[in-house]
Amino acid sequence: MDKEKSASQEIWSLGKELGLTSHLEDSEVERQIAHQVAVRNSEGRAGGIACVWNRDVFEASSKWDLPGAVVVNGIVKQGNIGCCIINVYAPARAGEKHRLWDAIGTIVVQNADMCVCVMGDFNVVRRREERAGNGETFNEAEARGFDDFICSNELEEIRIQGRKYTWFKPNGRCKSKLDRFLVNEEWLRVWEGSVACGLQRTLSDHLPIQLRTKCEDWGPTPFRFLNVWVSHPDFHDVVDDVWSKADVVGWKSFVVKEKLKMLKVKLKEWNKLTFGSIDHRIQSLKIEIQEMD
Repeated sequence: MDKEKSASQEIWSLGKELGLTSHLEDSEVERQIAHQVAVRNSEGRAGGIACVWNRDVFEASSKWDLPGAVVVNGIVKQGNIGCCIINVYAPARAGEKHRLWDAIGTIVVQNADMCVCVMGDFNVVRRREERAGNGETFNEAEARGFDDFICSNELEEIRIQGRKYTWFKPNGRCKSKLDRFLVNEEWLRVWEGSVACGLQRTLSDHLPIQLRTKCEDWGPTPFRFLNVWVSHPDFHDVVDDVWSKADVVGWKSFVVKEKLKMLKVKLKEWNKLTFGSIDHRIQSLKIEIQEMD
């Protein structure tokens, strides 16, 4: 708790410099902040990481840190939505990056049933055109490793509206896209309209970016049927197999409802094995089209 206490003091001190005020004593404000913050201290030249949340909106159930990231699991109270937030400040060395990608990948898989967002400074670009300027070299192996990490974990990048780069050298001659939001399929199901917005850059050499969602509780997410399934020769066999083998007893309406639930699970598995991640392929094609413009 000592590092949370120290971080809360720094956060409140910065808040007051920015003009924030409170009717509470400083010690009480810092105590409250300490219960809604997760931090990883700085190491050498690498800066620290802090996650801060509003307890009226988000209730954390667990939090921990690993080299290069802070992880917070919890519930968004509106809609009772399970979330896993991974705040990244990636190391500079390639080997350390790879270890971080592996660790994050394990966390993403373990929390696949939750809304997962991996965000922050990844200290690497995905493509050559994400880096520009004198003296800025493109490391193809690092970029490929980072892109493989994103694709293999079926993460989708939320594009930053109106901004191409997020990091700038003080002289403005070099710039790169190092910061981004990566989310899983469940996140996009719940917050389909998520957008990333670049804010005004002031003293920092990084552009602040904000992930915006529209959180409304519309009940359970509806099952999405893809028309392309019907054209596949195995589709009717998959449906017949589930429907004939489902052992459900009860009222007819109840039996139909339970069989549909089983069919939904089976079709999702069959879709992934047969067609791969269609959403990921669509998003990748959209990115390629945008880059052609």
